[in-house]
Amino acid sequence: MPQPGQDFPPAEIQAQLARILAAPSFARAHRSSQLLSYLVQSALDNRLDQLKEYPIAIDVFGRDKSFDPRIDSLVRVEVNRLRNRLAAYYETATEADTILITLSPGAYLPIFEYRRPHPPPTPPRRPNLYLILPAIALVALIAISLFRSVGNAHIGLAIEHPTIRRLSLPQEVLFFPALAPNGKEIYFASNRGQGPFRIWRQQWDGAAAVSLTPPDSDAFDLDISPDGRWIAYRSARLGGAIYQQPAAGGEELLVVADARSPRFSPDSQFILYWQEGKPGAFSKVFKSGITPGRHDREPIPIAPDFDDAHTPQWTPGGRILLCGTLRTNVPNMEHDLWIVSTGAPTQPHHKTGILPFLAQRGISLHTRIFPATSFRLLPGSLIFSGLHNGRSAVYNLPLSTTYQPAGEPIALHDPALSADNPAISGNQLAFATLATNLDIWEIALDSGTPRRLTNDPSDQFSATTSSNGRFVFYTTTAPAITQLWRKDTVSGVESLLYQFPNLTSPRAAPDSSKVYFRTLAGPPPQRQAIHSIHTATGALEVACEDCGTPTSVSPQSTFVAYETGSRIPRIAILDTRSHSKQDILTHPHHGVLAARISPDSHWLAFELDKGVDGRQIFIAPFRGIAPIPENEWIPVTSSGFNCEPAWSPDSTSLYFLSNRNGSRDLWRQPLTPTHKPQHGPELIHSFRNAALTPVSYSERNTRNIGLSIVPGRAILTLSELSSDLQLVRLTADNPM
Repeated sequence: MPQPGQDFPPAEIQAQLARILAAPSFARAHRSSQLLSYLVQSALDNRLDQLKEYPIAIDVFGRDKSFDPRIDSLVRVEVNRLRNRLAAYYETATEADTILITLSPGAYLPIFEYRRPHPPPTPPRRPNLYLILPAIALVALIAISLFRSVGNAHIGLAIEHPTIRRLSLPQEVLFFPALAPNGKEIYFASNRGQGPFRIWRQQWDGAAAVSLTPPDSDAFDLDISPDGRWIAYRSARLGGAIYQQPAAGGEELLVVADARSPRFSPDSQFILYWQEGKPGAFSKVFKSGITPGRHDREPIPIAPDFDDAHTPQWTPGGRILLCGTLRTNVPNMEHDLWIVSTGAPTQPHHKTGILPFLAQRGISLHTRIFPATSFRLLPGSLIFSGLHNGRSAVYNLPLSTTYQPAGEPIALHDPALSADNPAISGNQLAFATLATNLDIWEIALDSGTPRRLTNDPSDQFSATTSSNGRFVFYTTTAPAITQLWRKDTVSGVESLLYQFPNLTSPRAAPDSSKVYFRTLAGPPPQRQAIHSIHTATGALEVACEDCGTPTSVSPQSTFVAYETGSRIPRIAILDTRSHSKQDILTHPHHGVLAARISPDSHWLAFELDKGVDGRQIFIAPFRGIAPIPENEWIPVTSSGFNCEPAWSPDSTSLYFLSNRNGSRDLWRQPLTPTHKPQHGPELIHSFRNAALTPVSYSERNTRNIGLSIVPGRAILTLSELSSDLQLVRLTADNPM
């Protein structure tokens, strides 16, 4: 690693620092500027003892001596912001920027390198990309002035009257804004009070925010009617139902069960929504009249001739823009944004070409925490949130009169932030900035108290443990590679075991001697090999050349359970002695997932994926590679979403995560000697507070949770979520 003051003259480094601090993105960001100056000067002065979390908090951010980095993430938050700002700065760097300044992965030491076209790869290190925003969420009122240059689109930020308004308390999460047409109010979803998400109304005159929805279940993904009379939102009740109520507050009216993304028509007479298809079917779009008490009328299908249609939005003229596929595997009819008519098609469907246009620029509309409609159509513009280089941003895409791309997408905010959920009213644009970070946590089974086991700015996930809980294994991602780490929870020592570009799903042997994991190799369809690594020697073995995703290892490491890579997943068993394999759990219509072998080796717990009907957990007798008929499956849960079964150390109880109370909570089901449920499950820990959940509000799959039960503790991956709202006033110079 290049050392400050040795390979680089300090004057060159200071000149580069001055250029960075003079850039608009840093001139507006005082904390990032102060932090960067402190880190660089400390490195130049060889004061490396100052490059730690505690002195940074005191010297840079004014924290007192009682600062505790275990509970206050300020430094990690600001370092992450600084990393993002530096990355954004160097994306548009000029020849004058001769020195690249980055921060050492896993530490706060600046790294100085001369910029080269293709720098050699650095040795693998643990990444340091913390994604938690500050505990105090703010709403910033800023003015934006957009401009274009020849052949390229730019964004210029003009902060004319910066007004900072506090809408939240520490640890509050808020998103899905909706702006009232009168310009005096903003509606949003928030976990204010550390409970479920509710819909809140906040007036700009400083009056206290008012809750509009019940506190017993989540409510989010909202819209307000153009006449300002109604709001509609999605609730976690009834499989995700859409409700309508007066904007000023009042009685809830059920619009439809099991639906998403309500959007009011321009004349405020209809609500547009979509429903996910049952297993093997596609999604469909409908509209319903908003007349109170008349929602029992049959909804009107929209674009019923489409093979797949979802995430709809109204055009200003009353037609509908939706994501969809008119005909699967037919050229020019594949997945795109389409303009369609309401009801019977009086006009032909129009394919806009927007999705492939954005895909060519590495932008996707579909990857986000919630599968909601996250775009708005204006005359001549599409305002949308899209994922680019792993970060979500809100863009303006200029459109022609035929709704086709007419220019490059323009980011509408600071590129160091991740943003989603745009909402528009008049010349105002509101959006949420959201960030998540994954770490490994333990929860005391007697008290339900959570405690962090890993505390690094990078995401750590897919936890798996030894049976005694001493060793925890997990993965973390670095650029183009996934790393497998081990932590000794007694000594606190962490060590890198292995890294590979497509490493997933580690599962530890109960005695921690080996860890099994999946790798992907070859052209599609890729081979799904299962490898094992000896934790003491680092020796690597191929357990199976093409099997699937390992989900459990038997106590003597004799058997490895895995999910097959088939269209409808099955559970198979690999005999590690003979390397023979056999499907043991299959279902004709539903995927069988997450098999867990009990500590006494006599039982198997697993999930049955029923699509929109949820996931059900079963147990069945385990007899090695012998198939288990369906009549031997014992149901542990019924309806709803249930996942991550995990056995107690004595095999007499089954723990799992379930949404039965509206949030993804940890439950325990005692079992009889014949392994039937003894009585109803017991709640061990509730994750009603959205700020810390088992990846409930993360784009990670539930298989990244890795729930394990060890004596006295549950160990799993938890996601920390933070967000705020920003209100942007679009000036007359805005090309929209």
